[in-house]
Amino acid sequence: MPKDYETLAKVLGHTRAMQLLEALASDGPTNFTSLVESVSTSTDVVSRHLKNLVEYEFVIRNERDGREVEYRLSEKGEQAYQHVQMLCEMVSGSDDPSR
Repeated sequence: MPKDYETLAKVLGHTRAMQLLEALASDGPTNFTSLVESVSTSTDVVSRHLKNLVEYEFVIRNERDGREVEYRLSEKGEQAYQHVQMLCEMVSGSDDPSR
């Protein structure tokens, strides 16, 4: 399997990572606490997936006021999320990517 496929699976191949992208796509820029609440999981899980999403430039991490960190989708992240939604629609025949 080419390395690009492995990277794609590593970063976007997890339900929680996709839920984070979905939360950022629907809610816009938000902080870490709100993201944890959006995906209903532990801070460790969100932190791990955000780290990968930021590292591969799907999500942008901005510090505000030197303390609070805000996360938002990059253009690459928006495109990836849209493409994954289209693939989910093709597989399930619906608009609901959680099916």
